[in-house]
Amino acid sequence: MLGGGLRQAGYLAAADTWALRNMVVRLAEAHENARAVAVGLREIRCRVNLRAVQTNIVYFEPPVGGISAEVLVRRLVEHGDFLLNPPRRNGVRLVTHYGIETTDVDRFLAAAKEILEGPVE
Repeated sequence: MLGGGLRQAGYLAAADTWALRNMVVRLAEAHENARAVAVGLREIRCRVNLRAVQTNIVYFEPPVGGISAEVLVRRLVEHGDFLLNPPRRNGVRLVTHYGIETTDVDRFLAAAKEILEGPVE
């Protein structure tokens, strides 16, 4: 699939090896942070399937009758350090990772709550 263009496979293998040796513990933390985000979003009336949150990925939708996912994402990005992709079909995909700490989860949930409780566009 990659053809002859993958000449420096050793660099990729070294990164993978380092991650397997050093990041496995942090992966569990990313999963815990994703679960905390999902629970927090549910508490502010977002639609989240908690059973589906088994890794570091959270899918959610804003509350019915409130702002759209597009507006929510735009306001979260404008709010600060949050990077979110444009939503699909009024749903948002959120991923936690190595650089996300519990304080980031708290800041995200506080920002989302502030935005969702504010005026609707």
